[in-house]
Amino acid sequence: MRRLIPDMQHMPSFRRIALFGGICAIVATSALGYQMRAPLIEGFYAKTIETGFAVKYIDIKGRNHTSDTHILAALNINEGDPILRLQLNDIRERLLNIGWVEDALVRRHLPDRLEIILQERIPLALWETDAGHKVIDSAGKTITEANSRNFTHLTVISGENAPAKAHEILQMLQTEPELFADVWAVQLVSDRRWDVFLRSGVTVRLPESEAGNAWSKLALIEQEKQITARDISTIDLRIPDKLVVEPNKFIPAKGQKT
Repeated sequence: MRRLIPDMQHMPSFRRIALFGGICAIVATSALGYQMRAPLIEGFYAKTIETGFAVKYIDIKGRNHTSDTHILAALNINEGDPILRLQLNDIRERLLNIGWVEDALVRRHLPDRLEIILQERIPLALWETDAGHKVIDSAGKTITEANSRNFTHLTVISGENAPAKAHEILQMLQTEPELFADVWAVQLVSDRRWDVFLRSGVTVRLPESEAGNAWSKLALIEQEKQITARDISTIDLRIPDKLVVEPNKFIPAKGQKT
């Protein structure tokens, strides 16, 4: 129900302002019983619609991934609804139930415009699960509406409790951009340390402590000797100040003498 919003806000007439003040006064009157107040309030809401205090424009900002279907279902608003009746906090809570939405601001611009400002979750990585890959954000939360097939460029993470620690490890790996460009997956081992898988086929075993220093040292060696391009399977950095390399195992063809 989004419409083009004019640059200048509509200026409510004197009659509208007076009516708005009258409604506020009546709604705030607690001396009347509910059965007496309800029909009166409904009557005034009807009057507000007649004088222009009805939803005509919905301006949505910050939406990149969230679908119109999810937003409209969360808003549950129809064109022509009395804008003064809208419960903004309730609308915000419904928007926060959308997987893509991290935060939302809902504002009413009288007489007829509702403004929605969304802050969407930023995809960080693909979490490998038994049910397939799931997109997670920097807090390790699954973005339920995200289709993993649209985010194959993200690093794959695996291992128990990996989502909660993914932001930390990826941030550390990115301190060496050239080396990180070859990273396609990381695995949390025993909830203590990480194995890093490179597109070249090499597995880098990081130590439990001082992993950042070990990664930076590997980056220096890579710049000088292009070690990851060699015929090796594993680079083990778990021993302080040492680099242990395991060559690829030669598998003879069937019938070949060894």
